[in-house]
Amino acid sequence: MKRKTLSLPPDAPHTPAARTRYGEGFRRARNLIAVVRPTHGLRAAINSIDQALGGGADGVLLCNLNGSSAEISLALALGVRADRADIWVGLHLLDLPAAQALHFPGVRTLNGLAEENAGVSTGNDLEYEDAREAMGEARTNFRWAGLHWGGLDPAALNNRALSRASSFVDVVTLRGARSSTHVPATALAAARAALGDHPLAVGSGVTAANCESYLPYADAFIVCEALESEPGVVDRARVAALAALVHSEPPVAPPPNQR
Repeated sequence: MKRKTLSLPPDAPHTPAARTRYGEGFRRARNLIAVVRPTHGLRAAINSIDQALGGGADGVLLCNLNGSSAEISLALALGVRADRADIWVGLHLLDLPAAQALHFPGVRTLNGLAEENAGVSTGNDLEYEDAREAMGEARTNFRWAGLHWGGLDPAALNNRALSRASSFVDVVTLRGARSSTHVPATALAAARAALGDHPLAVGSGVTAANCESYLPYADAFIVCEALESEPGVVDRARVAALAALVHSEPPVAPPPNQR
């Protein structure tokens, strides 16, 4: 069955700095970002960070998933950034746009900020303009040079949403409603074809079983549950197994008309 290939309009306003910023943040072509949620408090979260990095994750994303503390996530991200200048540290505060998160003291020192909704999926012109303007102003005002990861619903994938996302989001991130929601590989393939070299991530539902199907298209893999032995507890062996897949040579992507 032939699949219609998405393509951006010729004048799509890509952010040329996005690929440069991504290359400055990571040394690999494809990267595994381990989500750490402080479900069991500060000490357990620090251990999860050690497990993630020891297993080969390329960075950690602190997130207040499933009722875990936003305050601990923020404090932990800043603490790790201060103590470990050699690792990539990001923050995802649920229900808080990345531009607003930059207003917290110290957040501008972080390597990345993620948000569930980049403000482009609904097609609302005002929502998009507000999101783009807020991020641009925050970058300028706080002199932040980190990576902005903006979520896009795969079900809302279309030319306009992708074009708008690529105009101000550094890493367009396809993610479902929950961290465990599977993203169809066909959606990722369509986004890659439309976005060209613009950084692209899969942000939910990644497992060892489906990882290979994403390899030809994704630059980054944001993973939560598949790396845990129990909610909030990152397991080094699981990280190592998935890191080996993410860092392996991807299979050749099939032509668009065969996907």
